[in-house]
Amino acid sequence: MTPRAAHSQNKTPEQRHSYQRYIEVQDYEPTKDEDLSFPQTGQAEEEFGEPTTKSRRGRKLSTKLEDHFTEHWINWLVSIFAIILAWLMINSRIDIATIFEKFDAIKNNLLSIKTSLDANSINDHRQDLIINENKIRIEYFKKSDSSE
Repeated sequence: MTPRAAHSQNKTPEQRHSYQRYIEVQDYEPTKDEDLSFPQTGQAEEEFGEPTTKSRRGRKLSTKLEDHFTEHWINWLVSIFAIILAWLMINSRIDIATIFEKFDAIKNNLLSIKTSLDANSINDHRQDLIINENKIRIEYFKKSDSSE
């Protein structure tokens, strides 16, 4: 076992993960070696300088995404709900439009069937009148033939 891994033998994966996230959040600023001997000065001034390194420690994409979703999960939930609702509304409007179109087509078909039925009933009535007239003529001819 390497000396680097020896200290983390007794740690759980959750502890390692939380420590790694803690380290990633910290600003990246090198530590000072206190053993170095600097010349002593008699001036006691406060140092108002900013650290020279402005960059932060790099983090894994999966950790960034996990942090983003843990912070903004309500926004994502509302957005997904709104998208699903909009999709259902658009889809239902299309379905309703097709239903109305089919209803109008069926209505027109029924009107044409009713018109043709009315025309057929008028035609049937005319044919019945012609048949009755022909029966009367046949009877008249039979009577006139029998009387001769």
